[in-house]
Amino acid sequence: MFKPVFAVLAALLLAAPAHASVIIGATRVIYPAGAPEVTVQLLNPDAAPALVQAWLDDGDAGASPQTLAVPFIVSPAMVRIEASQGQALRVMHTGEPLAADRESLFWLNVLQIPPRGEAGNNQLQMAIRTRIKLMFRPQDLQGRAADAPAAVRWSVRREQQQWVVEGHNPGPFVVNLGAVDLRVAGQVLEAGAGHIPPFGSARFPLQGTAAPGATAQVNYIALDDYGAGRPGEAQVALP
Repeated sequence: MFKPVFAVLAALLLAAPAHASVIIGATRVIYPAGAPEVTVQLLNPDAAPALVQAWLDDGDAGASPQTLAVPFIVSPAMVRIEASQGQALRVMHTGEPLAADRESLFWLNVLQIPPRGEAGNNQLQMAIRTRIKLMFRPQDLQGRAADAPAAVRWSVRREQQQWVVEGHNPGPFVVNLGAVDLRVAGQVLEAGAGHIPPFGSARFPLQGTAAPGATAQVNYIALDDYGAGRPGEAQVALP
């Protein structure tokens, strides 16, 4: 197996130009339990071939593919995509048991390896990696994924010198959020983006200072199975 070039390398090559030509045909992948496989389309719209490596991780972005133990196989793991051509990646569940009462979250990595420079060309090259979520979805989960964001219970609290918005997800679906902010006393305080795991919580640090004792509103953009953003809001009481 080829050894991948990670983001650490990219960070060292700050002076090098970065150009990722390979396009992933999805922003997230839903893997229904029981499906023999799912496919992810890649497209190389560039005028030159591209060499791509693909693998799955369970949340550790810095882990080497050789050390990962995830219950999926990606095929092909390494492929050359010709200019203006596409390639289908096949993702297959190995059958290893996963939680049956909630979604399990993994990440699909697509690494574009730069071509070898021409003789005498001392220009540095960077490998470009893209990671997208893969949600393994068991059968017969209670409720619908589209309704999960509205069920999140929000609160605001102070942690040391930082105000945070916390969302608790009472359901079995991963709640993906493209943006979160808090609106209070005429201010809009951004809190970033992220996801809330099933039956779990996630904290979103506020970029600013909330007004204690006031009623506030959490606004968010929830991302559905297709990556489309759907706005939502919830009222919260500040401590």
